[in-house]
Amino acid sequence: MVSLFVLGACGSSSEADDSESCPTGSPGCPCTAGGACDSDLLCEGMTCREPGPVAGQSGSGGTSGSAGAAGAAGMASSCVSACGDRVCGTDPGCADRICGACPAGLACVEGACQAAGPLTPNGETCVDDSECASGHCGDNMLGESRCYGSVGPNERCSDTYDCASGVCVSASLSGIDQVCSTGVVECVANDVSVECVVFVTRFCQLSLSCDPVSSPTIPDEYADYNFCIGRECAVSADGTFGLTDSECAEAVAFIETGTAPCP
Repeated sequence: MVSLFVLGACGSSSEADDSESCPTGSPGCPCTAGGACDSDLLCEGMTCREPGPVAGQSGSGGTSGSAGAAGAAGMASSCVSACGDRVCGTDPGCADRICGACPAGLACVEGACQAAGPLTPNGETCVDDSECASGHCGDNMLGESRCYGSVGPNERCSDTYDCASGVCVSASLSGIDQVCSTGVVECVANDVSVECVVFVTRFCQLSLSCDPVSSPTIPDEYADYNFCIGRECAVSADGTFGLTDSECAEAVAFIETGTAPCP
C-alpha cells in the first residue's frame, strides 16, 4: 500500500512540473479544458497559437493608395494663373479654371467679351451699347431702344439715327443741310403741336439766313440753331404755345414763299 501511494505521489509531481514549464493558455502550450487561451491567442488542435494575418489587413495598402491620389490633386491645385489681360475663357495657366464670364449677349473671343454676331447698325433695335456699331443704344420718343450714332446738336446728319440725342432736321430754308437737334425734343416735351414745331424750325431757319446787323431784334443766341428751336418752343405763362395750329400752318406757308421779311 505504501509503494502504491509513493508511485502515485511521483506521478502527480511530474504533471505539476510540466504545467509550470508550459502554462496552460500560453503560446505553444495546451489550451484550457474549455478550449480557451490567453488574450489574442487562438486554440488550434488544443494548442494555443499566435493568430495569422487577418483578412482585411491588405486593405491598408488601399488606404495608402488614396493618400497618393490626394498628393496628385495637390499638385494640380498649385498651377499658376496666366489670365493677364484676359477677362473671360479658360485660364492658359490652369486648364481647370476660367478667367471670367461674359455678360448675356456677348461672346468670349480670345479672352475679350464681344458681341456674339455682327454689330448692329444705327436704327436697328438693341438691348445695350455693346450690340451697336456706334457703341450707343438709346431710346427714341416712342420708347423704343435702337442703335444711335454720336453726332451732337447742330452737327450734320443723314437721319435721326445718326444723332446721339434729338432728331435730324433741316437747318436751312433750302432743306439741303440737316443737323441734329435736341430742341425739337423739348418742343414735343412741351406738347407743342406738329404744325407749330414745323413753324418754329422754319422761323429759326429764317433767322439764320438774316443779317444780324440788319435784324437787331434777333437775339445773338439764335445763331445757335438748336438753341433757337428750344427757346421758341417754350410755352407761355398759361401753359400754351401762343399760336393755334392753323396760325402756325399759315406762318409756315408764308415763310416758304421766300417773301417773308427777317424778324
